[in-house]
Amino acid sequence: MGIFDSIKGETKRNFIARPDAAKDLIIYKHPDQNVRLATQLTVDSDEVALFVKDGKVAGKLAAGRHTLDTSNIPFIGSLIDSFTGGNLFISEIFFVSIREFAGVKFGGPIGDVRDPETGLGIGTMVYGDFSLRVTDPEKLVLGLVGMRNASNEDFLGWFKNQMLKTTRDRIAELLVKKRWPLLDVTSGAYTEEIEAEVIEGVTRHVDSYGVQVVRMGNFHVSIKEEDERQLKTLSKDVAYSRLAGGFQQYAQG
Repeated sequence: MGIFDSIKGETKRNFIARPDAAKDLIIYKHPDQNVRLATQLTVDSDEVALFVKDGKVAGKLAAGRHTLDTSNIPFIGSLIDSFTGGNLFISEIFFVSIREFAGVKFGGPIGDVRDPETGLGIGTMVYGDFSLRVTDPEKLVLGLVGMRNASNEDFLGWFKNQMLKTTRDRIAELLVKKRWPLLDVTSGAYTEEIEAEVIEGVTRHVDSYGVQVVRMGNFHVSIKEEDERQLKTLSKDVAYSRLAGGFQQYAQG
């Protein structure tokens, strides 16, 4: 049994590919940095493989099956470790998916937002999902490696924080500039406008990492029920005050 396990382990070392369990990950890092020459590497049709050493991309491979040898892939020569007799090369290998990933959920508190109609500060939440696509795998991997975050979980956590931060800033800015009543915002009356603003805003933060937000969906801004009741009551009072003022001016006229 030990012999068969040993053979199985040797076979696995001679073939590298993204495992089935990692097919839905945007970034998958091969666990072993020591790679034998002539190893067979398989890259799926919707991904690229990057070879990174000392914080730099030494080369990349597109879809297909590749024999990792200097005669086939010249950049492998810069990775060979002379201390192993030239039989190994050392590199981090990242598989990066370049297809669109839909239904990535995000959300959380965006803080107190001042309602332009009543002047009341209300704690606000936002929930939704978005789709993203990697447009430049090299920028993404190098950017995350520079931040010492190179796993799929690290990347998605960072990206969701960027989405939440941009959403918070944009909603607060729009309420001030457009003077949208908060009740109209939570009703979904301005969802398309907010989504467009968020996508435009987050692009400036993530473009340098080679990532694009394609679209947003199921986007919803919400407040607590008690705050909604209070806002509705105050909104009625404001409306009556304006109406009374209008009648008074009419009567005076």
